[in-house]
Amino acid sequence: MSVLTTQRVSFPDQLDPSVPWTNRLPDLIENFVGPALRIAGLDTEIWAYDHNLDVPSYPQEVIDHDSEYVDTVAWHCYASNNTWSVMTDFHNKNPNVDQYMTECWLSPFTSWYQSIYFTMGPLQNWGRGVIAWVLGTNTDLGPHLPGGCNSCRGVVEIATDGSSYTLTK
Repeated sequence: MSVLTTQRVSFPDQLDPSVPWTNRLPDLIENFVGPALRIAGLDTEIWAYDHNLDVPSYPQEVIDHDSEYVDTVAWHCYASNNTWSVMTDFHNKNPNVDQYMTECWLSPFTSWYQSIYFTMGPLQNWGRGVIAWVLGTNTDLGPHLPGGCNSCRGVVEIATDGSSYTLTK
């Protein structure tokens, strides 16, 4: 295992699988996860946050508290007030911290070309990489967990019967 995020969706305000550890995460990393990885002799990186760009103060708190173990921040692009400059601001405060955009998506109302926006925006603002959260969905925008994203559309749409696929347009 090369990378570990200790929590996906740090502020679980939806039905995504998550654990609300927000106020205890720095202590969890400092007292348990970081030392356990070190004792085991693993080179596994710990990435902080793994959530939206709209609360950069939280990953900053984790970096400030746990820089011995954490040197990377994972971001998502779902916040309604998304601005890629948050990543540049974060970089200016933390030039030795890597940043990745680990979740972005297409809605049924956006075109495939939207993926250019969520790819280039982070890369032009100190992101080291970008991942599309949903690479492929079927024609019913599935599969997904109950309560999960029923409006996420993949970059590739696969016929529900599996007979064909197309790039989302």
